[in-house]
Amino acid sequence: MKKFKINQMRRDLPRRETCRTCGARIAKFMDFGDMPLAGAFLQPEQDTEFVYPMEVCFCPVCTLVQIPNVIAKDALFNEDYHYFSSVTTTLNQHFEEYAAFLSRLTADFASPTILEFGCNDGVLLTKLKEMKINGVGVDASSNVVAAGKKRGLDIICGFFDAKIAGELVKTRPRPIVITGSNVFAHNDDVENILKGVQVLLDPSGYFVVEVHYLVDLIKGLQFDFFYHEHCNYYSLQSISYLLNKFDLEVVGVQHTKLHGGSLRVVSRFKNQANLVAEDVVRLQEQEAALGLQSLDFYQDFAARIDNAKFELVALLKNEKALGKRIFGYGASGRSVTLLNYMGITSELLDFMVDESPLRAGHVMPGLHIPIYGRDKGRLEATDVCLITAWTYAKEIVQKESWYLDQGKKFIVPLPHLKTIP
Repeated sequence: MKKFKINQMRRDLPRRETCRTCGARIAKFMDFGDMPLAGAFLQPEQDTEFVYPMEVCFCPVCTLVQIPNVIAKDALFNEDYHYFSSVTTTLNQHFEEYAAFLSRLTADFASPTILEFGCNDGVLLTKLKEMKINGVGVDASSNVVAAGKKRGLDIICGFFDAKIAGELVKTRPRPIVITGSNVFAHNDDVENILKGVQVLLDPSGYFVVEVHYLVDLIKGLQFDFFYHEHCNYYSLQSISYLLNKFDLEVVGVQHTKLHGGSLRVVSRFKNQANLVAEDVVRLQEQEAALGLQSLDFYQDFAARIDNAKFELVALLKNEKALGKRIFGYGASGRSVTLLNYMGITSELLDFMVDESPLRAGHVMPGLHIPIYGRDKGRLEATDVCLITAWTYAKEIVQKESWYLDQGKKFIVPLPHLKTIP
């Protein structure tokens, strides 16, 4: 096993004491300690990496769950961003369905324009283009923007806010839809996005966001979705509270399976005499019954995480004691949190694999485990696959069914530890 001489240096961060949405005092229920940035995959020759404190808090007033330790957004989303949406089969399928949904939503408008902020390399914009719908994207990471532009997509590099919205008003039609898919949670200054919506959105249009759903996160023990890039974790209650501050009303909601459970929230300006879908009322009632405003609810969640950690580490140590070679499948941001918090180092994992060329050839943050591309010969020399990209476990097991045929096994760590076969 190759050893990397990479030293860790701790950096303190500004820490919020009050809620991003409503300004109330927030309460901590989990402390991850010092963590690397989930997207800061290391070069093998690097000699230093930085780690940062990371806690998780909730607001007892608006129920927003949030990370109070704030990293500057330009340090997270820049020319060296390692996440490309278009390389994931499941995301391509999701955005094909999402494009169809947006097409139905805008069917009554002539030649509608749809703007997506945080568009990444343009997987949704590509689907819209195929449907002859005009799409405009905004993304802050110049390398993924360049990839989208190579495919002929209209993408602006920057952070979507009132300033960029003001510039777009002068050069492009007002969008009938402004949308962001699982990026709305990435901003400490999320209100700047909504100020941009107020400037740019057609008065009769829709603001639609997809957010990882807090209730699914907690029920499914998805603690690996906590990392610095994700500042905010929404329930319908907390996102409704935020949108209301900007004169937006939730009129529709869909519960999807994306990323282990997400909400698609449809809102409009309040002066549209809106009809609120029954699904909105029903979900609001369900959330009220769960106890999202109780600290005990979150403390119980933290205790369940610690139990999952104990069980997985014990299983991996047992496999290692039997002389097994173990690798991790999926070097995602979520796997950085999963492995670092559980203390799964190179003593337990021999290597990681990932199909993204922006991760293969790098080293896992914090853990210093090498990441390789998917090479069947390398995988054949192992005995156990830990599916760190566990929300895609079904897809991975189907793709690598030969692994089972050779008498090897998969481990799925969450939401309940299981081995296959």
